[in-house]
Amino acid sequence: MAQPRHRAKALQLWSKLCRMAQEFKRQDDEAGRRSWNDPATTLQHRADLNSEILDHGSRKS
Repeated sequence: MAQPRHRAKALQLWSKLCRMAQEFKRQDDEAGRRSWNDPATTLQHRADLNSEILDHGSRKS
């Protein structure tokens, strides 16, 4: 079983990822793009998310 602190950190990170995904989708919707169905753009979104996760992790170290 996960430690309470680890569980809280995981939930915090999951929340942040969900907010980021919503923001990406909102921006696409406002711009009239349907990039969530476009593999190349989806890969770019994933790269952006991964970069944000790595940045977040390196600041905590």
